[in-house]
Amino acid sequence: QTLPSPLRLRQGLRAHAAAPLSSQDHPNDPAAAAVAGVRPKTTRTGTGRGSGAKGSREGRKFAVDAHLKGIAKYDEEHLHSARNLTGVQITFLGTSGGSPTLNRNVSSLALELTLHRSVNETWLFDCGEATQTRLMQSNLKVTNITKIFITHMHGDHIFGLPGVLCMLSNSRSKAIKENPGGVSNSWALEPLHIYGPPGIASYVTMSLGLSESSLSIPVVVHEFSDQPPSALMNGNANRSAGGSAVPYLATNRKLKNKVRVELVPACEKSLGIRNKIVQVVTTEPENAKKYSWRRNRQHGALDKWECMRWPLDLGGESKGAVEVVACPLKHRVDCWGYVVRELDQPGKMDPQRVKALGLPRGPILKTLKNGQPVQCPDTDRWIKPEEVLGPNLPGRKVVILGDTCDNRWIAQNARGADVVVHEATFTNDMRERALIAGHSTAGMAGNFAKYVDAGSLILTHFSARFEDTDSQWEELRRTNAKGKLKDLMQASRASEIGSINTLKKQAAAKFGKESVFAAEDLMVYCVEKKDPHNSQVPSHVFPRHLDSLL
Repeated sequence: QTLPSPLRLRQGLRAHAAAPLSSQDHPNDPAAAAVAGVRPKTTRTGTGRGSGAKGSREGRKFAVDAHLKGIAKYDEEHLHSARNLTGVQITFLGTSGGSPTLNRNVSSLALELTLHRSVNETWLFDCGEATQTRLMQSNLKVTNITKIFITHMHGDHIFGLPGVLCMLSNSRSKAIKENPGGVSNSWALEPLHIYGPPGIASYVTMSLGLSESSLSIPVVVHEFSDQPPSALMNGNANRSAGGSAVPYLATNRKLKNKVRVELVPACEKSLGIRNKIVQVVTTEPENAKKYSWRRNRQHGALDKWECMRWPLDLGGESKGAVEVVACPLKHRVDCWGYVVRELDQPGKMDPQRVKALGLPRGPILKTLKNGQPVQCPDTDRWIKPEEVLGPNLPGRKVVILGDTCDNRWIAQNARGADVVVHEATFTNDMRERALIAGHSTAGMAGNFAKYVDAGSLILTHFSARFEDTDSQWEELRRTNAKGKLKDLMQASRASEIGSINTLKKQAAAKFGKESVFAAEDLMVYCVEKKDPHNSQVPSHVFPRHLDSLL
C-alpha cells in the first residue's frame, strides 16, 4: 500500500473538500482513499497546459478561502496535502534522545522555506540514523534539500548523514537522467552544503571513503572555526579539518573533486567581546563577577567557544531572503544552535497610488520595490518608496537548539523568536542529572522560551525511558504470537503519554503561555506570516499531522 502523489491528493481535496473523507462514499477521491489506506483510482479530468493552469488557480483560491474560515477548518481540509501552507514549515523526522524507540526516531527535523517566489528549499537540522526512512515516510520532497545543519557530533545526531547524502545524490542523478541537458534540472548540479562543528568534514569523508560510496553532486562542508575572517583570508588559520579529510578522499576515486572543506570564521565583534572578557578575568579576577553568568563558576577560564557567533554565508537565492547565525551551547561536546531569520520584505504596492502619480510600468517600479526613490519621467518629481508601498512585511524567526544545559549565548540572537525548538530530555525533578549529562529539563526549556519572549515552544529529544517496552517485549516473546508488533507500538505509545504530558505542563508553567507543543515523528508545524500592521505580535504556530506510510 502506498500513498497517492501530492498532486492527486490536492486534486481530491479541491473536488471534495466540503464532503466527509470516506472511501466508501467517495471511491474515486484520493484523499478519502488515503484515509482508508488504499491506493485510489484516478481519472484525468483535462489535458493540456490550460487545464493545469486553471486547476492551479482554483487550488490557490481554495487554500485562501479555507484559511479565511479559520485555522481549524484550514488544517482539517488540508490534512493530507503536502503543500507548504505558510511558507515556513517544520517537519520532525526524529524526536527521541540517545536511542530510537518503537514510535520515535533519533534527532532530525526539516525546515521548509517557500519565500518570495525565489526561495523553495528544505533544510535538515541533524541527521540521526534512519533519517532516510523518515524522509520516505514524510511528505517532504527530497530533491528540495539543499543544506544540512549539524548541532554536534554525538551519534544520535549524525549517524544517518552518510546514507542521506547518498539518497540525495541518487535523487538528483535520477532527475538529470530523466531530462538530460535540460535547463530545468540545473538545480540538480548545485552543491549540497553541510554546516557543523569541527570534525564533521572528517566524518563525512571517512564514512563515504571507507565505504567506497560515490556522489553525483558536489558537497561543501563548512566547519566552524575560532579564527577571525582576516586570519582565514591570509591563510594563517589551522586547516586541520580539511587536511585530515584528504587521506580518505584519496582512497576513494569516486569522491575525487566532489567534497570541498571550508572553515567558517567567527564574527569579529563577538571575538572582540570575548577578548575583553578574557582580559578582565585574567588581570582583574575580583571584577570578573560583574559578568552575572560567571558568579557560580569555580574557575576563571572561559569555555572554548564562549561568546562567539558565526553568521553563515548561505549563497544562492536564499542569501537575500534568509539569515542564519550559529551560536555555541553548553553540552558534553562542542555544540551549536541555529537562529533562522526571514528578512523583512517591502510591502505591497498600491496600484491606485502608482496610477495617480503617473508612474509607468517597468523597471522604475522594481526600483521603488527595492526601497530606492525614483524620478517620475512625466513630472520630474522624486517619489519615495513609502508613497506607493504598504508597511513592510515582517520576517519570522525560528530557533533550533541542539543538546544543551546552558543556552545563554544564543539568547541574544534568539530574542523575539516566533518559535523555539528546545530539547526536554528530563523532567524537573531530575535537574541535577540533566546538568551532569549536559541536557535540559522541561522547566529549563520553558524558562529559556520566556526569557527570549518566544511566541511558541516545541519540545523534542525525549528520553527513551518514557517508552518502557520491556514488559511488552517479554510478553511478545513468551507467547511467540505473530501480528502483535502494531499492538506493541500502541501500548508503548500509551505508556509514554503521561510522561510527555508532564513535560508539557512543566514547560508551560515556566513559559507562562499555553503555546507549548510536544513534537512527534512526522508531525508538521506551520509558522503563520506576521501581521504587517502589528509586527511585534509573534506568528501563530499550529500543528498538522500528515498521513504517512506508518
